[in-house]
Amino acid sequence: MEDSLLKQAKSLYQDRIRIVLSLLIIGVTVTVYVFYSSGIVALIQDSTPQGWTAGLEVVVSYNTFGFALALILMVLGYRFWTQAFLPSPATVYTLGVLRGILGPRASIKMTLGRRFRVTLPDGSGFVLRCTIHDRGSNEWFLYHVVSTEINTPDIRSLALRHGFGVENRRLIGTVSHEELHARTALLAKALSLASES
Repeated sequence: MEDSLLKQAKSLYQDRIRIVLSLLIIGVTVTVYVFYSSGIVALIQDSTPQGWTAGLEVVVSYNTFGFALALILMVLGYRFWTQAFLPSPATVYTLGVLRGILGPRASIKMTLGRRFRVTLPDGSGFVLRCTIHDRGSNEWFLYHVVSTEINTPDIRSLALRHGFGVENRRLIGTVSHEELHARTALLAKALSLASES
């Protein structure tokens, strides 16, 4: 069952994407007008281009380089916009779950790129990164968890008992929004066991 906050976040994210795509279409239209309405500024000044050199002058011109640069900046801006920020209702949901499971003594900081850095009272911690829409599983709000480095000899056994994998002496896992409560509690328990040994 999907939480109402996540439903709001999903529709907010889809609306944001539509707005940004509309702005990109307007931006490309304005950019084409700005770069090509005032005339072509050729890289090589030829007095009277004829035939295919006239077409080449349009393609290889300062106008085309300016247009390509503007287009690249728009695409990078779109990519940053869609990848850097988590919709507010999803942030409230995630922080609520983390704060509810880990308590007030845990330090939870949200960073750019939809990441939550969690530091537990014993010094251990983990990073929770949210994928808004996973194309492979068609899952909305999928979380990737990576713990701090654990120096215990039985790390693989610890990971298997708590439902996580091991990579570079860190516990790792992928968690759906429905499992976030239970898997966060399991991860906190595994990290406290690892710090005790």
